[in-house]
Amino acid sequence: MLMFNHYRFSISWSRVLPTGQDNVVSKAGLDFYHKLIDQLKANGIEPVVTLYHWDLPQPLQDLGGWANPLMADYFQRYAGVMFKEFGNKVKWWVTINEPLEVIGGYGEERYAPMLNQHGTADYLAAHTLLRAHAKAYRLYDSTFRATQKGKIGITLNAT
Repeated sequence: MLMFNHYRFSISWSRVLPTGQDNVVSKAGLDFYHKLIDQLKANGIEPVVTLYHWDLPQPLQDLGGWANPLMADYFQRYAGVMFKEFGNKVKWWVTINEPLEVIGGYGEERYAPMLNQHGTADYLAAHTLLRAHAKAYRLYDSTFRATQKGKIGITLNAT
């Protein structure tokens, strides 16, 4: 017996929306996560799903990644697909994992994409990440919360 009743995992944006856009959806990607979630629930384990854990689809990174303000809209649409697809099974959602660390990849060569554009790209990425979280949160709150009865938040790093 494992002695835990929740399991947190991340959905790979690229796996379910290969181009990063919501007009190309991978059935195989969705099926993978349906099977995972179904197995967790069958074993009495509640899934806690993170939508973004540092795995931005390459086509979106090619557009500037999180430094591009349009990313907030792309993320909202991605989140909407996930809420619609899995919301009847998932009650715990995390929008973005450790946004401060993500920003580190734009302002210095600490993490991918290693842009080293301190004072520019890092500030743009920070603003866009916060907007993306807010847009996904508001979408869940206005469209899905009443029927799905879930909770949604963000994961901040402790250091």
